[in-house]
Amino acid sequence: ECEDEHLECIPFYQDELVVITPVTEHFLELRKKSSPMSELFKEPIILREKGSGTKKAADLFLEKEGISKENLQVVAYMNDPEAIKNSVAAGLGISIVSKKAAENMITEKRLLSFEFSQYTNGRKFYIIYKKDYLLKPFISTFINYIQEFNAVSIFISLLLSVVLGGLLGMERSQKHQAAGVRTCSLVGLGSALIILTNGFI
Repeated sequence: ECEDEHLECIPFYQDELVVITPVTEHFLELRKKSSPMSELFKEPIILREKGSGTKKAADLFLEKEGISKENLQVVAYMNDPEAIKNSVAAGLGISIVSKKAAENMITEKRLLSFEFSQYTNGRKFYIIYKKDYLLKPFISTFINYIQEFNAVSIFISLLLSVVLGGLLGMERSQKHQAAGVRTCSLVGLGSALIILTNGFI
């Protein structure tokens, strides 16, 4: 809820921060420990530059975890999340980033991730506007879309477009017509993406 009674605050996304590290034997061994955080933060660390929302959230989480910022071995301050992830993967140090932002490199096994305790690692994103502000129609549409956004439903929509396009292509192939399974599947996928993208415009 908003502390300011004149503002409307609408939560629309729950994010988590994680500690990312290089994929090495040292950090793989640390993952086996029940409480690795105290040892992790003895490592060289890359932090976001002053003014970053992620840095503010990270500072708060470190405080809740009982980790003093003065004792951190800071080797660099960076403001580009991609530069931070690549530097960590190269072995320059560890860092604290959004779990969503690091998801691709974690999946590719280029980074390891360590989660904070369940009481400190969550943060919410909000849409905020003045209560007496008359929202324009396109802004109201955008807010409604964000609130109803569901990644699972989008995935199902895309999957169905590929399957139905493939069935159409299969029928055409049986009749020895041009544009078979692959072409119709891609056309179906492309059409679905265009329709879904229109929701953001």
